Amino acid sequence: MISKTLCAVLAGGTLALSIGAAQAATPAQLDANKKIAADMMIALQHQNVAACAELLDDGYIQHNPNVPTGKVGFVDFFSRIWKAPTPGNDWVDPPVLVTAEDDIVHMTFKRNTPEPGDPSKTYESFWWDTFRIKDGKIVEHWDPATKPVPKAS
Repeated sequence: MISKTLCAVLAGGTLALSIGAAQAATPAQLDANKKIAADMMIALQHQNVAACAELLDDGYIQHNPNVPTGKVGFVDFFSRIWKAPTPGNDWVDPPVLVTAEDDIVHMTFKRNTPEPGDPSKTYESFWWDTFRIKDGKIVEHWDPATKPVPKAS
């Protein structure tokens, strides 16, 4: 087996994932992994914690510094901020790019972000989510989130 490194340079940052001895996925496996990632993002966009939980492995690793790692940590965190799912089961904000290699699925989303100093205007910015999928479950997640800056008192 050949050890591979997947590097994605996005949003001014670098995400490097070391995929040691990963076997190449078949086209059917890649499609299945993309569907799992899409189902997760659709559930997140509809604030559906239960649907998200169904897609997560118990040992889920979360690299967003604002969300606890583990399936239980994920569910506890989002259950506190989302009381009930919003209606629907389709994309609210579809990705502009989806790529998959081996057990990794990457999605890029366009956002209209308020212009600093003039919130009546917006500009395009991009956000990404990357998932590692094993045995039909999401086992790991990365995104560009950072901790919020405390408001001055």
